[in-house]
Amino acid sequence: MQLKLTGDHQPCVKVRNEKSQMKLANREVRPVKDIIEPAKTVASKASVQAALNELQARGVDSSPVTDQRGELLGAMSKNEMNRKVGGMGHDPKTELVETHMKKNNPYCFEDQTIAEAAQIMLDANVAEAPVVTREKLVVGTTSLEAIAQEIQLEIGHVLFIEIVGYSKLLITEQNELLSYRERALAEFEIALSDVVRETWQFRSAEMQGKLVRLPTGDGMALVFRNSPEAPAQCALGLSKTLKAHPELSVRMGIHSGPVNEVADVNARPNITGAGINVAQRVMDCGDAGHILVSKRVADDLEQYRQWRSHLHDLGECEVKHGLRVHVVNLYTDELGNPNVPEKLRQAKETRSGNMPKEFLRAR
Repeated sequence: MQLKLTGDHQPCVKVRNEKSQMKLANREVRPVKDIIEPAKTVASKASVQAALNELQARGVDSSPVTDQRGELLGAMSKNEMNRKVGGMGHDPKTELVETHMKKNNPYCFEDQTIAEAAQIMLDANVAEAPVVTREKLVVGTTSLEAIAQEIQLEIGHVLFIEIVGYSKLLITEQNELLSYRERALAEFEIALSDVVRETWQFRSAEMQGKLVRLPTGDGMALVFRNSPEAPAQCALGLSKTLKAHPELSVRMGIHSGPVNEVADVNARPNITGAGINVAQRVMDCGDAGHILVSKRVADDLEQYRQWRSHLHDLGECEVKHGLRVHVVNLYTDELGNPNVPEKLRQAKETRSGNMPKEFLRAR
C-alpha cells in the first residue's frame, strides 16, 4: 500500500513540486492578516455562566478573552472552567472569566508572515490562534487549516491504529514475547490488508495513489487523501475482521488535518503534519476496542445520515503535556466499544465530585 511514483508520473510530480515551492515562497512573505477570519471573543468581565452560555450558543469549546478595548488578555475553554470553577466549588454565576482564564495563550501578530503564524501554532500544538495588532487588539483568527489551504497543503484523513498492551510490558517480558509480537503484527497486517482489498473505497484510493501506510511500531497509520469517510469505514471494517483475531486488541483514532508528503532516508514516501499528530492524540484517549474520532471528523461525518446514530460525543480529553482534544466515540451495535474510555471516566468523576448542581445543568 506504499505510494509509489513511476517514471510516467515524474513530470507531474515535478510540476506539482514547482507549484508547491512557489506557494511556500509566497508563504514566507505574505502577512497572516491576509487570511484571517472574523473573531468572536468573550468579555473578561463576563460571568463564567454567561461565557459558557455564549460558547454553547456558538457551538465552540473555547474562545479568546478580551477587555472592553478589544485587547487580548487570555483564553477560556469549557473544560478549564469546569475544572477551575465547578470543580473547586465556586459559583459560575458570580465568578468572572478573567479570574479563571488561561493566560499566555498563543497568538500571532497581524504583520507576521503566514509561515511564522503556522510555526507558532505548531509549537503550541493548537489548531487555531487569535491574530492581534502590535497593541494586542484582536483583529481576527487564523488556523492551520486556513494556512494549509493557502499554500495548498493536502488535508489527510488519518486512521491511527495501535495494538494495545505491548508498550506497557516490561523490557524482559517484551524480549520473551518478541517472536509472538512479530507473529501478531504480521497477522495484524494481513487482517488489515484483507479489509483494504474487500472495500471498494480503499481499493480505489490505493489505485489512485491516495492511500499511504505508515508503520508505527505497534501498529500503523493509514492516510487517505480521497474521502473523510474512508478512515471511518476502514476502522469499522477492521474491527469486524479482527473479531477472528481475539489475540489482537487494538484501539483506533481518526482525524482530518494538514499533511505533507516527504521522503524518508531511504527515499520512500512518508507523511508528516498535524493530521498525523492529532489522530494519534485522539487514539491515546481510548481503550481496547475504541474507535475515537476528533470533533472535526465527527462534524464532517454528521453531514451523512448513515453516520449520525453511530457518533457519541465524549467531550474533551487531556493527553500528553496537558494538551486537550475533543473526541467522539464511533460505534455500532456490533462494532467498536460503547464504554466511556477510562481516561475520560476518571476525569469526569474528578470534575463532578464537588461541582454545584446548577453548574452541571449549565454544561
